[in-house]
Amino acid sequence: MPRMDGLKLLSGMQKDPQLEGLPIAMLTSRGADRHRQMAYQLGARGYFTKPAPVR
Repeated sequence: MPRMDGLKLLSGMQKDPQLEGLPIAMLTSRGADRHRQMAYQLGARGYFTKPAPVR
C-alpha cells in the first residue's frame, strides 16, 4: 500500500459505520510489540508477523 500502512487503514475502517464491525487480522513484517499493541487498540482481532527473509 504505497500511501498508507495497515494501521492507518485499520483506523480509517473503524471510523466507517459499514466497516467498523468487520473482523480484521493483520499480516505484517512489523514484529515490535508497540505495533501489535497499536493494532489491537485500533480494533484488530489478530496480528501475525511474517518471518524475516533468510539471507
